[in-house]
Amino acid sequence: MKIIFLLTKNISVKENKEIAEINNICFQDVPDEDCKLDFVDVSLGKFIMYDNDTAIGSCGIHKRKSEYDGEEYILGGFGEVAILPQYRGNGYGKVLTEKAIKNLYEINCDVACLCVDRKHNAYKLYQVLGYTFLQRDAYFIDALGKEKTNDSVMVLGIKNKELADKILNTNHKFNYGKDKGYW
Repeated sequence: MKIIFLLTKNISVKENKEIAEINNICFQDVPDEDCKLDFVDVSLGKFIMYDNDTAIGSCGIHKRKSEYDGEEYILGGFGEVAILPQYRGNGYGKVLTEKAIKNLYEINCDVACLCVDRKHNAYKLYQVLGYTFLQRDAYFIDALGKEKTNDSVMVLGIKNKELADKILNTNHKFNYGKDKGYW
């Protein structure tokens, strides 16, 4: 098993095709409208997991400035975590997400968040890794500049665990910042 990380600007046509094929298989139940309007944040980079020369998984890393209750901080996260169905159940998703969390620490993110569909079991892995569901809506700006909400966001303290606890335990508006999209 090999995992590589590439900045988005350095992803080759071949690697981009591999990621697209994985995402098309793993996220076929995500409505096109969500992809076109909501998941528009350009990732900082991507992890690609290989079994020999076959790409079997990928994960995007995101980072931006945000603010919570008047405090500016660096919000990070990973999204588009995908392992091909025939490789699931072998711990590859955990390995990939642990690598992503380590990367978020290395790039100085204070708090991480991610959106997860509660009807899929992936959230259980994120809970094992320390993520906690936000017990209220999270706000983000879609591709058209419209403010929207999502009620399936999980939060993890990376470099600022106190702020993550504050986000989880107070009722101020939590948002993904002023940039468009979320993960």
